[in-house]
Amino acid sequence: MKQAQASSSSLLLLCCLFIINGGFSIVKGDLITDTCTKIAASDPSVQKDFCVQRLQYDQSTRDAKDINALSDSTIQLIQDKAVDVQSTITTLSSAPDPKVRQTLQECSDSYNDVVANAGGAHDSFKRHDSKTANVKLAAVLEDAHTCENAFKEGGLEVHPRLAIQTSKFAGLVKMGIAMTNMA
Repeated sequence: MKQAQASSSSLLLLCCLFIINGGFSIVKGDLITDTCTKIAASDPSVQKDFCVQRLQYDQSTRDAKDINALSDSTIQLIQDKAVDVQSTITTLSSAPDPKVRQTLQECSDSYNDVVANAGGAHDSFKRHDSKTANVKLAAVLEDAHTCENAFKEGGLEVHPRLAIQTSKFAGLVKMGIAMTNMA
């Protein structure tokens, strides 16, 4: 009988620990959702659903345990996506219109700066220098807008694929800026 009571007590203790551990994760909340809620509240141009969807899509951001790890992974994601946009610009640069080709060259130059500043932001963040990381991310956003502005100033339509990519990229950078402010 005593062995049955000891087994029951052990099982009860394990169940309590399991429930408590689960309770802690409920109290802790979901890092991505909580962070995106704060970002959307501080910057109305970043939609919470886009933020959550974007961060849950990437394994490294999904695995982040705290805001510092989430920020680090997001800045790395910004670097990766900058290279993707740069690749799209290169692909489109064979456009038959010389004015479009010239504008795409300006975009390519801008995205060279974007990639360099994104790398600088990541390096700064890894050195726990959030202020410099933010300055670099703001430069990333400004350089990315330079590409879009080159099309507008030339009276040209941005290629739909590039327009979608740069719009999502700008949202991601805004998220990175907000996150480094939270870290």
